[in-house]
Amino acid sequence: MNTGYPISIASFDEEHKSLWKSWKVWVPVVLLTTTGFGIALAYALTNDRTPPQIQGLAWEPTRIVNDKIYDIAVGFNASDDKSPIASATLILKPVDYRDRFIGQYGMRPEDYYIVFPNDTRAIQLTPVDGEFDEKQEEFVAPIQNITGGVEYRIIAFVKDSAGNERVVEIKTPYIRQFENFGRQLYEKGIIVGASYMPWDFKSTPMKDNYIPLLGRYDTLDDIVQWKHIDWAGYAGINVFFIDGEYVFSAGTDRYNVPTKFLEKGMKVGVFFGPTWRYKRGTNPNFPEWAVDLNDPHNFNKFISDFVRIGDWSLHPNYIKISGRPVVFIYESGAFFNESKAFRRAIRGFEMRTAEKPFILADEIPEIPYTPTDVGYVFPFKDFSVIDGLTGWAGLHNREKSEWITNYEKFYDRQLNIWKKFADEKKLFFVPTLIPGYDDSYSWGPSLPPIKRSPQLFEERLKIAIRYTSNNQIKMIRIDTWNDFGEWTFIEPSVHEGFAYLNVLRNFLEENFSEKE
Repeated sequence: MNTGYPISIASFDEEHKSLWKSWKVWVPVVLLTTTGFGIALAYALTNDRTPPQIQGLAWEPTRIVNDKIYDIAVGFNASDDKSPIASATLILKPVDYRDRFIGQYGMRPEDYYIVFPNDTRAIQLTPVDGEFDEKQEEFVAPIQNITGGVEYRIIAFVKDSAGNERVVEIKTPYIRQFENFGRQLYEKGIIVGASYMPWDFKSTPMKDNYIPLLGRYDTLDDIVQWKHIDWAGYAGINVFFIDGEYVFSAGTDRYNVPTKFLEKGMKVGVFFGPTWRYKRGTNPNFPEWAVDLNDPHNFNKFISDFVRIGDWSLHPNYIKISGRPVVFIYESGAFFNESKAFRRAIRGFEMRTAEKPFILADEIPEIPYTPTDVGYVFPFKDFSVIDGLTGWAGLHNREKSEWITNYEKFYDRQLNIWKKFADEKKLFFVPTLIPGYDDSYSWGPSLPPIKRSPQLFEERLKIAIRYTSNNQIKMIRIDTWNDFGEWTFIEPSVHEGFAYLNVLRNFLEENFSEKE
């Protein structure tokens, strides 16, 4: 009967081969192998049962274009104290987010691989020296044309000649799917901002199938943030203006949203405005909606909100214009008797940050009001305390049907009038635009919507860009990136996909990609 002894001898190292060939060992082993116990003992004596080691598994990018990593190199060493290394495999595999995005956020399963591409690679490795012939081998593997849009698991499998295996795994940070066109524009002085709602969207009212492609996400989620950064950069958006109403609130974790975006390399501005926390009706000479900043409560609240922007403005990724951090004040037209409060706030900001703020004020009223309208120009408005002029949500007004059905005509007229006013006051002018508007399904009145479509969005882009300031820096603001409660979002959705981002990207490429 063939006992297989020569095979067992061949699997030993030199020390064990010498022992095996000694007659003093051979005779008792032959006797022992006549029993099951003997066979088991012989197996144990003649086999390496220890798995190899993997040391220094690491990766580095080897080709980056506009912040997008295309190629990487992965390297590691493998060693074994008894048997030569026989094979090695490297796997690049996307991290699986389905439990979170499908299970928690309600993403449609059919959308998962649209959002998170399935770019999996399995590579059979060859040692650097070309052969598997040693107990210690070095491996370097180039991986090219990575799709991105995910974090990746890098998994190394190593097997020795005795059949033992070792598996070691590391994870990459999020790798962009798209090149950062937004950064290219920013370096040319083209600022494309979008208002950003730092919400948890699980209970936000949404219209029909106009829901995020990501599902009802939480903006604190790091992968959600990376997706937004990636998609925004692809389209040319380079600044998120984050709503401070939610990040200022005491006891809320939303405070971390701007910080996390800044740390990921996104340009950020934080805006605030006359929320319900300000008092109205304290001055009988003013409209009921006005906030009198001579009122002590309002005065102190305004300064506190303004100076608090300094929590983020010192970060190198905070948005600056002319070297000054931007403080965007939403609905600043509601602040009356503002001169003293604004100047005090500016001093407080400078004391805290050692930087003078650039105040971008939402002072442009909705269609059709002009600077000469009696209802708008009051003796207590002081434009000398601000640096830039903008509006909100495309300046729309749905009180009359003609302002809805002929929205683009009135939008053009409104920007034209207020751009001239800004030039007269020597103020930086920032047009606002929307893809559409409807809050009748959420928290607004039952009024007809401002229609939305990619074609209308492009038409409004063409209007807005004509009225940007005539200097080295041009800026537009899109209201909004992700307000699904007012139908103003351009973020990819179930109903419209990437349509608005594609329109924006194509428009900006045509108009600014060759700008010197």
